[in-house]
Amino acid sequence: MPSPTPFSSAVAPHDGDPRFRLRGLDGLRALAVAGVVLFHLWPGGLPGGLIGVDVFFVISGYLITALLLREAAYTDRMRLPQFWMRRLRRLVPAMLVCVAACAGLAALLGGDALAGMPRQILSALTYTTNWTGIASEHDYFRQTSPELFTNFWSIAVEEQFYLLWPVVLVLTCMLVVTWRGRRRVPAALAAASILAMAVVLWATGDATRVYYGLDTHAFGLMLGAALALSIPWSMYPPSSEAALPNRPGAANAGRILLGWLSLALLVPAALLLSEAQPRILFPWGLLAASLLALGVIQCLLPDVRGIGAEGLRRLLSIRPLAWVGARSYGIYLWHWPLWALAHYAMPGAAPAVRGVLVLAVTVAVAAASYRWVENPVRRRGFGGALADLLGGLRRPGRCQAATALALTAGLLGIAGTAAAWVNAPSMTEAQRVVAEGAESVARGGGGGASSEPPAGDGSPAEGPEAYVPSPGGEDVTVVGDSVTLAAAPALEAALPGATVDAEVSRDVPAGLEALERRRDAGRLGRIVVVSLSTNSEMTREQIDRLLDVAEDGRMRQVVLVTGQAPPSLAWVGASNAAVRDAVGGSDRLVLADWAAASDGRPDLLVSDGVHPQPAGQELYARTVADAVGQAKSELQAASG
Repeated sequence: MPSPTPFSSAVAPHDGDPRFRLRGLDGLRALAVAGVVLFHLWPGGLPGGLIGVDVFFVISGYLITALLLREAAYTDRMRLPQFWMRRLRRLVPAMLVCVAACAGLAALLGGDALAGMPRQILSALTYTTNWTGIASEHDYFRQTSPELFTNFWSIAVEEQFYLLWPVVLVLTCMLVVTWRGRRRVPAALAAASILAMAVVLWATGDATRVYYGLDTHAFGLMLGAALALSIPWSMYPPSSEAALPNRPGAANAGRILLGWLSLALLVPAALLLSEAQPRILFPWGLLAASLLALGVIQCLLPDVRGIGAEGLRRLLSIRPLAWVGARSYGIYLWHWPLWALAHYAMPGAAPAVRGVLVLAVTVAVAAASYRWVENPVRRRGFGGALADLLGGLRRPGRCQAATALALTAGLLGIAGTAAAWVNAPSMTEAQRVVAEGAESVARGGGGGASSEPPAGDGSPAEGPEAYVPSPGGEDVTVVGDSVTLAAAPALEAALPGATVDAEVSRDVPAGLEALERRRDAGRLGRIVVVSLSTNSEMTREQIDRLLDVAEDGRMRQVVLVTGQAPPSLAWVGASNAAVRDAVGGSDRLVLADWAAASDGRPDLLVSDGVHPQPAGQELYARTVADAVGQAKSELQAASG
C-alpha cells in the first residue's frame, strides 16, 4: 500500500513506545561474541566460531535500519548527522582506549609485537582495517605472527556500513513509495554481495579478500536491514496489544518454530563450519549463519506472540547472557589484542592456560570500559564526559585520586602509542629469516643444479640403473615453503650442491605443480625432499599423487618433512599424521621428522612458532640430511 509520506510508518506515532528495546537481543549478542572469542582463543574447540561475526552483522543491519525508521516515524525525518554522532559516541571512546593501551604494552614488549604498528594504528583510527589488510596482503586465516588489531576489520566493515547505508535508506524511502519495494533494495544488495563473494573467491582463491571486503561481506548487514523493512511496525511497538496486527495462528506458530530451530542450529553451525573448506564457508556457510541469526531475531519481534516466543525472549534475557551481551563490543574489541600480546609475552605458555588468562583479563577490562568509558560518553557526549572527568580533580578524596590516575594512564597510553609507532620494525622475525634465506638462494647458495642430466624431451629413462650416491646433495631436489627458504643456507651447508626450490606461502597443490615442472624438464633429482605442511593440509591422496609425479621410469626416493606450528594452524598436525602414516606403509618414502625434533623447543623458532632461528635452521637441515642419507642407502640397495 503506498505510503502518504516518504517516512510514514505502518503504526501511528502516538501508538508507539519511544523507549522500545528488543528483548533477547543482548543474549544473541552474547552468543555471537562467545563464539568469536572461543574461536580465537581455542580454535580447535570451535572451528566455526567465526560465524559470530556474521550474527553481529545481521543484528547491526536490523538495529540500525530499525532505529532510523523509528526516528522517522516519530519526527518524519532521519537526522543523519545526529545518527553518525551517536555511532561515534558509542564506538570511538572504547576503541581509542584499547588502541592506546595495547600499543603501549606492545612498545614495552618490542619485537614482532610492534610489526606493522603505524599501519595498524592509522587504519584502526580511520576504520579502514579491512581494506588496509587486503592491500598489505595480510592473511586472516594464516596468522603466525598475529597483528594486534586484526579483529578491527569487522568494526571497520560495520562503520563503513553506518556511513553508507543511511544515505541509501533515505534515498530509498524518498524514491520508493511501498514497503514491499523498499525491502527489495537491501535484498538486492545482499544478493549482489553473496554473488561477489562467490565470484571473487572463485577467481582469486583469496579467502581473506572476500572475508574482509565490505562489497563481498555485506550480505548479513543487508539481510538485517531487509528484515527491518519487511516488518516495519515491530520497530515501534504499540502500547496495547489490540493495535498489533492480527496474524493467522499458523503463521505465528511458524515464526516461533523458526526462531527456536534457528537458535538450536547455530551450535552445530559453529562446530562444523570452518575455513578449512573455503568453497563451502564462503559464502554459503556464512550465508547460512546469517539466515539463522535472522530466524532468531524475527521471533524476538513484538508482533510474534505466545508462550513459545516469550520463552525464547526469556531464555535470551537471562542475567548472565544479558550482562555479556551489553558488554559484547568491549569483549570483542579487547580479546584479540590481549591474545596477541600474550602470544608474544608468553611464548612457552600452554595454549589452554594462556587462553583462560586472556579471557579473564578481557572480561574484566571490558566491564571497566563499559562502566567508566562507554556509558559516560554515550550518556553525556564527548564534551560532557570530559567535563565530568576534569571536574573530578576538584573533588577531594578517592574521586580526585581516581581522576588523576585516569589522566596519567591516558597520557602514558598516548606516549606508548607514539613509541610503538616510532619503534615498529620494518619486518617480523619470520620475514627477516625468510628474506635472508631467499637472498642466499638468489646468490647461488642452496640453489645448486641437480646432478641428474637433462632428459631432453622429458621422456623417462629406460630400464633400471644402478644408483651411486653422491657425497653431498648433487642428486637432491628440495621443494618447500617459507620454512625451507629460511633454512636454505643451513641446507646448503649440510647438503652441498642440493637444489632448493622454495617459495613463501607455497601450499601442497602449488608444490606438486613445481615438482611436475621439474620432472617434465628433466631437472628432478633422484632424492626428492618435500616440505610443504605449513600452508595447507597434506592428505594421503596428495602423497600418492606425489609418488606418481616422482615415478617417471627412474627410481627415486621421496623424503617427507613434517611441519612445526602452533595449535592455531590445525592443518599442520593433520598433515604430520598423514605423512607419518604414509611413510610407515611405503618403501619409497623416508621421514624427516622436523616436528618431533623441534617439539618443546621454542628457543629454536622465531616468535611465530613456525620458522626456525639459526640454531633451528641447523637442526632442520641435519634432520633433512639424515633422512636424505637414509634415502640414498635405500635407493642404492634397491638398484643394487
